[in-house]
Amino acid sequence: MTPFAFSAGRKFVLSKCLLRLTPYVDLIPHRTDARPRKPGRFKKSIKLSKEFDSTPLDIIDAFDGNS
Repeated sequence: MTPFAFSAGRKFVLSKCLLRLTPYVDLIPHRTDARPRKPGRFKKSIKLSKEFDSTPLDIIDAFDGNS
């Protein structure tokens, strides 16, 4: 097996114990044929409250260690 076998698209199985050869991890090649991401998929389903950007001062003080 060459060191370039994995980059050539072969799958490798790592076992936890050499005596039993039970599969532990499968290393598979990265897929490069994924579709490009389409932004805006959840645009209408996620709603933020009006108070989202306003943080109460007592919470800010607690993060600063001034509680």
